[in-house]
Amino acid sequence: MNCLFSIDKKATVILRKEATQLCPELSFLDSKEVLVVILAYDYNSPYRQFPEDERKRRARAHVYGTQQEKIFNQPKIIKAIGLYRSLQF
Repeated sequence: MNCLFSIDKKATVILRKEATQLCPELSFLDSKEVLVVILAYDYNSPYRQFPEDERKRRARAHVYGTQQEKIFNQPKIIKAIGLYRSLQF
């Protein structure tokens, strides 16, 4: 498995079946929530060269624009970040 996710032609993120089998909790996120986690924390993210706070800001702006300023404070997103990072490791 090369990547944990794929992006289709409509720019929506699709987690690979293998990833959701390892962490079924990630399947409860909607596509925007998954995308914001991937953009902020994936090793191959276009924002990977930035510090964590800047990655989070850019990922949120990319997905939600000026809305959802507290997305990274939600308990399900915090849990998803930990799970996603453990899958990458």
